[in-house]
Amino acid sequence: MATSASPFDNIADFLFEDRQHIDGLAPADNRLVEIGCLLTLDCDSPELRSIYRQMLRAGPAAALLESILIHATGYLGVVRMRRAHHKFLAELSGAKATLSWPEEHAINPDRAQRVRSGSRLYDRFEPGRQAALAAKFEALSPIYYPRAMELTGLVLAPSALPPRERQIVTVAILSCLGGQTEQLRFHIGVARRCGVSRETLAGILILVQAYAGMPRANSAASLALEVLDVDPE
Repeated sequence: MATSASPFDNIADFLFEDRQHIDGLAPADNRLVEIGCLLTLDCDSPELRSIYRQMLRAGPAAALLESILIHATGYLGVVRMRRAHHKFLAELSGAKATLSWPEEHAINPDRAQRVRSGSRLYDRFEPGRQAALAAKFEALSPIYYPRAMELTGLVLAPSALPPRERQIVTVAILSCLGGQTEQLRFHIGVARRCGVSRETLAGILILVQAYAGMPRANSAASLALEVLDVDPE
């Protein structure tokens, strides 16, 4: 009886090993991309729990990890991220790590203020864009886009995830989702303005090849090329 690994296992094992060594992608950035991909594709993955475990045991990463989960809620929804958060809390307990947030991260009870906060945060990315989108979605409902800005304020407020790292996670999530042309083009541009290099951007999409497949990676790479044509440096 044959006992050697199947061709599939050989290829899968190679891809999972090879993804740890992407030129232009620092180990910390690699972890962020992996988390973004796994949250999108399989938030119950044992591999995601392993990443939590490694990061928690290596140093004070609890607030960073929870910030990633909060941020991902805006893209992947509260149901999926609640499941991911339960897994995270289990690993947090197992690592005997602690998680605490200052009172400034409590939710503001004033909804109008939450909307204004989200609008200000969004305008830091591209001034005027949110006003144009507000006008566009007014035709659907006068409350739809304000609620979107409220959600933006809620998920962007926690500060443990710096802007550059936030954009690395965002590009990974949107690339793995597929079909997010407008959002992905915008966030690739924001990533560039936040200091994500061409090499790091390519590294993100190389990991997306392994996690989400070539079609989604190639679509994201085509959008990246459009942005780089405008912003080549």
